[in-house]
Amino acid sequence: MIIEKSEDIRMVVSDRAESLFRSRRYLCADAVMLSINEVLDAGLSEELVLRLTSSLPVGMNSGCVCGALSGGQLALGMLLAGPGEGRLSRRQVQQAGAALHDRFKEEHGAVCCRVLTKKAEKEGRDHFDQCARFSECCAAWATDIIIEQRPELITTAQYVPPVKHSILSRTLTRLTNLLR
Repeated sequence: MIIEKSEDIRMVVSDRAESLFRSRRYLCADAVMLSINEVLDAGLSEELVLRLTSSLPVGMNSGCVCGALSGGQLALGMLLAGPGEGRLSRRQVQQAGAALHDRFKEEHGAVCCRVLTKKAEKEGRDHFDQCARFSECCAAWATDIIIEQRPELITTAQYVPPVKHSILSRTLTRLTNLLR
């Protein structure tokens, strides 16, 4: 099923990213990159996406840049950079990346995973839920930038349903929340 409005594409991508993360089968960067790749039909296999994102989650495994933000940056490069019609120059893609970074920092106060995690714990919020929300918003914001720069992608966007959460996944989330 083809989606015809940019707002609908944004919603499908963001819902898909959040549900992929909440399924506990994918981490933040994976979820953002997979959802954008699938809905905007970028043509990468799931295996390749997971290989590309493997070092990005959990702040690049060092607590630095948020994995969801890193996944969004990777998606910008995937769909905006390179030769061909509608593609942007390297400088333009860098500017798009800066816009995504700045929006994230403006909305969340930091881009560092470690800082964001500490802030959530200090405020009594659940780390897992926070990361699911970050995956959702980064996927939405990256999609906004991609569609703004390449509106022709609207004509090929495909509906991909959110992942249904298993009873085990929901139970694990509830138990984790109770233990905090």
